[in-house]
Amino acid sequence: MVRNRIGQRGKKAEAAVKKLFQELKERHRGFDYIKLKDARSSRGKGASKQVADFQVFTDPHHIAVEVKEINHISRLPQKNLTQIPKMQRRAMAGGETCILVYSLMTDSWTYAELAWVVARKSKPSYDLSDLDWFDTAGEAWGSFCAWNNIKY
Repeated sequence: MVRNRIGQRGKKAEAAVKKLFQELKERHRGFDYIKLKDARSSRGKGASKQVADFQVFTDPHHIAVEVKEINHISRLPQKNLTQIPKMQRRAMAGGETCILVYSLMTDSWTYAELAWVVARKSKPSYDLSDLDWFDTAGEAWGSFCAWNNIKY
């Protein structure tokens, strides 16, 4: 029997990132996060499309983190990343943004910077094959933090 995954798409990746952020929160006093509710989980009661799946706080940084799960080796369909305008607004307000991507096919992680995504917005999908890929969400997050000089 094949189960319908439509309502579960992205949940494996989000759960891995939530576990990572919870571990970081327990190990570092200067790290905190919030998992934002999406319209699906709130059943349409009060939650509109959020800027991202998570908000991370570490002095002096505020980072909007969107988590995507793809059923492809390295392509993220543009239609699956509708948060770009809200993420751009957050960046203009001084926040930082990170898009963490998990590939079901390769069981690996990468991250994309908002400027990288915006520069490729004219394509029907984002080709992530040129980005660095990692074995875990923690390694991808660590690389994003190192690249952006984020410490906690």
